[in-house]
Amino acid sequence: MSAVATTGVISRSGNRRTYQAGAAAMQRGLVAVQGADDQHVLIAAAAGAQGIGIVEESTVNAGDPISIVFEGEAYAVVGAPVNAGQYLVSDNQGRVVPSAAAGDQVICRAVSSGALANDEIVVYVNPFIR
Repeated sequence: MSAVATTGVISRSGNRRTYQAGAAAMQRGLVAVQGADDQHVLIAAAAGAQGIGIVEESTVNAGDPISIVFEGEAYAVVGAPVNAGQYLVSDNQGRVVPSAAAGDQVICRAVSSGALANDEIVVYVNPFIR
């Protein structure tokens, strides 16, 4: 990662759910989407995917327990420059990028800014359709 946000998340309590990783090597800060069943999640592989939250911790193996932040502050990996306050959607690698239009599947709002792809920023997760 190029850089890490200089301010951390407010709290790590509540508004998280443990799933099972639907694939190996799921990275912290990427957008999670529903997997093959109720207990599995995957990383978003399509731009604008309907995300359920942000991956809170990296995993090694498929089937590992994985915490997903579905509301509240989390770290997210950016795929393009992001300014604080922007609504964000997923890109085709599960990173967050600025929302461009009404009807987008917004996953979160930027709390801090990121200048380069793969920077980590703080976001407030609250999925909705813009």
